[in-house]
Amino acid sequence: KYEHVLHPRSTGFVYLVDEMRKRNCLDAVYDLTLIYPDDCPQNEEQLFFQGKFPTNVLAHLVRYPVPALPDNKEGLKVFLEQRWLEKEQTMNEFRKTGNFLYHGSALNRDRYLSKAWAYFTQLIWLGLSCVMIYFLFAHVMYFWLVTVYTLSLYVIPLFKFCLRTIGNLIFRKSSRKMKLSVSE
Repeated sequence: KYEHVLHPRSTGFVYLVDEMRKRNCLDAVYDLTLIYPDDCPQNEEQLFFQGKFPTNVLAHLVRYPVPALPDNKEGLKVFLEQRWLEKEQTMNEFRKTGNFLYHGSALNRDRYLSKAWAYFTQLIWLGLSCVMIYFLFAHVMYFWLVTVYTLSLYVIPLFKFCLRTIGNLIFRKSSRKMKLSVSE
């Protein structure tokens, strides 16, 4: 059925939208379409060992707020399938005409993608890294601050995991006691 896109995973999409709506934690669904106009790498071997990186990537992003989404599961499935048909049509149109945007407008990308901007940001990060390395070895207080902070990144999640495990054990024991008292 589709030549350029994989078949949509409607069951997972419908489930996620439904559950996120119940918990009131969904404000919109974003539809992102990426097109590689040149050669598209098919696997990691082509990317990393052969160096075949895409030279251009075209992106199209559409935001669908929750009120624009269908309310029922079947409607959500149809909604997703319609988006996939649009993606397929967009890619077919692009392959024929070279035109990508079927609606909307192109974003100004020159400001952030110029070589001067790239060199500037690399110099900033290089300079910042050098300053941090200098402080790390030149100032004892900074060394201990970084060491304690880094260790806390490992210790705090471990502590939380232990507390969660203990809480689960207590919950299981108390629920077993409740089951025993209810059955007696």
